[in-house]
Amino acid sequence: MPPDSIAYTSSIDAYSSPDAPRIQRRADRPRPYAPPAAPGIAAFLAGRVRASRRRLLLALAVAATLWLLYLSHSHPRHSGPHSPQAPEPPSPDPQRPGDGADSPDPRYRVLAPLPPSRRLPQPRAVPIHCLESWFVEGTATCGKHEMGPEERLDVTWIWVNGSDARWRAEMDAHRAEEGIYSPEQHFRDLNELKYSMRSVLRALRGHLRTLHLVVYDFAFDAAQDSERIGAALDAALDGGVDPHAAGEGLRVAQTPTWLDFSQLNATHGPSLRYAVHSEIFRLPTDADNKTKAGVEAEWRQRALPTYNSMAIEARLGWLPGLAETSIALNDDFFILRPHSVADFTSALYGDVFHFDPSFYQQPRAVLDRKLFNDAGETGGLVHANHYLSRRFPRRRRPYIQHGPRVISRTMLHETTTMFKNVLSSGRFRESKNAPDIHVMWLMAALKVERWREALLWTYVVANVGNLDDGVWGTHAREAIKTFFDIEDGEDVAGIEVTRGERWTTNRMRVDKTFDQVGWHAPLRSKYLFSSLDGHLPPLLEPGRASTSNDKCNLDLGRCFGPFWAGEDTPAQDVFKRLAFEDPACGDCLIMALVSASGYLGLAAVFPPPGATYGSPTSHTNHKNTDTSTQPHLPLTPTWEEADFSLRAVVARGTNLRHFSMRLLARYLYVSGATSAQFFELKNPAQAEESLREVESNAAVLGLNDNVDDGPGEVKDVLGRWFENRWPVPAAWERT
Repeated sequence: MPPDSIAYTSSIDAYSSPDAPRIQRRADRPRPYAPPAAPGIAAFLAGRVRASRRRLLLALAVAATLWLLYLSHSHPRHSGPHSPQAPEPPSPDPQRPGDGADSPDPRYRVLAPLPPSRRLPQPRAVPIHCLESWFVEGTATCGKHEMGPEERLDVTWIWVNGSDARWRAEMDAHRAEEGIYSPEQHFRDLNELKYSMRSVLRALRGHLRTLHLVVYDFAFDAAQDSERIGAALDAALDGGVDPHAAGEGLRVAQTPTWLDFSQLNATHGPSLRYAVHSEIFRLPTDADNKTKAGVEAEWRQRALPTYNSMAIEARLGWLPGLAETSIALNDDFFILRPHSVADFTSALYGDVFHFDPSFYQQPRAVLDRKLFNDAGETGGLVHANHYLSRRFPRRRRPYIQHGPRVISRTMLHETTTMFKNVLSSGRFRESKNAPDIHVMWLMAALKVERWREALLWTYVVANVGNLDDGVWGTHAREAIKTFFDIEDGEDVAGIEVTRGERWTTNRMRVDKTFDQVGWHAPLRSKYLFSSLDGHLPPLLEPGRASTSNDKCNLDLGRCFGPFWAGEDTPAQDVFKRLAFEDPACGDCLIMALVSASGYLGLAAVFPPPGATYGSPTSHTNHKNTDTSTQPHLPLTPTWEEADFSLRAVVARGTNLRHFSMRLLARYLYVSGATSAQFFELKNPAQAEESLREVESNAAVLGLNDNVDDGPGEVKDVLGRWFENRWPVPAAWERT
């Protein structure tokens, strides 16, 4: 299938019974390969195809499978004083001068902005021996003592009051300057935010850390804002705190009138923090960990003030005190039923994405200027896929269902670094000068691609590429022949690979895994596909059989190029060929590696235990010079310019097996399904009808404001329904 026709889906039956018979498996154990004086790779059974027939079924030995099953049920638990502990909780949230006191005017809050933090966040560090059993055997052999307590979630909302006269005067001036029109419903406040927060507090009780509210801010105007300086802030300023040293000088936040700022840090539940646009609109650092102040100031001058939610979402990673993992909600989304953290994310399975394969994005060869000023999501989605397809293979990619979305702060920083030159900065979605980028979709799609990239890199560069010091040569050729069971002298043109049965997302196994580590299993999300089972399968074209995703053909000459013809080839060149130049080859190799690994785990992918890159030296040639100590691959906007060699990615003396496991742990994800309902609100009668149709088993509800008749009455209808559903106020609501 040509690369342009590839798309993602979640069509595999991930719930097949573990007792189902394996499909055409060979009973003999595969023979290993260990070249002299060089680390070997685990050789797993695969089929062969002679040039005359080009057919064979990839299989795994039954004996190896039985041994794996034995390990999955009887592996000893790691424990004892040597066991690493989970990382410490996040450092205390930064505080502004005067925080903790309420605002004299409930509509506005004068503040001294916090200075930016340039530190790249660190994901949760799972002990390496726990990753070893998880990635190789597919089983959790560590308990709660080693894995640490279950994570708690942060939740973010972006809010604006479009009825505020001061805000509207500023927006109208910028709209007139750009000559554009923005739909009123983008900014209308129907008082949904208060009840969206209440729904989250009830549905995620015991699983929350901090809630974050992002609001619009104005320049401080002494004539009208001096009386709005609270006593606590005034005392701090009198005490010698210079607001200019704290950030940009005094600013004025637009705030919900029901929000009591003296109650944000309630002791009996999660706290609520707020941030303004001018605090989070920052640029990512470059390779030297520096962003020139003048460059950022010029960019901020163009980007702020903003009325573009996509531009704001792109900067959520700079929220002061934001946890590594959080949930982003629009204020018109509500969580109806109890959820667990695993419905959104976990350290073992990764982030949970709810893909919608019925609505996918076709990459465009060129940007379509007609979509630059698209008021909806379509333009941002098309533009995001255009730029993603310059860095990764050109593919149709699925939409992420509208609803609560997982934010990995690490991934958001990667996204804003890799695509920093094209991310949304227009004041409005309708701006005509530059394309919008749907950063929430881009971040999720990027994680899918980074997993695939890291998986191929681990096998091609870190594993086989390390056999001959960064080159696919004699030892690599023997390793590939052994892996595919090709004997010397055989004329084999290609391999037909068949997807093996996998148990990763079997519900009983998932629940047992969470019980093993002492965390709550998912309550509302059904895990459909796990990245631990390879790469998200292609979307089926109309008329194709449902089983067509379960086989692929690996043409050895086409996929391995000059290397297969006998020419020694740099490992990164082989990697680029498989990962980007001919992505169908890379996808097929991944299927072969996963199938060869058995029912669980990815044993066939990793370098052998103890494999290292070179030997330590007194200096480093490590080219990952950003502030992160976490393994990652190049963050370039195109794949052609990236250097994926071991020399460029890891320091000499690095344990490649451990490096690869930590690299892959960064990009774990699952595709999940949940029960959600979505209604467009148009008028009072239709709003009442829609609310009556909310199903008792729905987990998530979205209410899109498309009201063209009676917005005040619709607000009253919603208010009565909200108050009946969530009558208990949050601690920070005014009484």
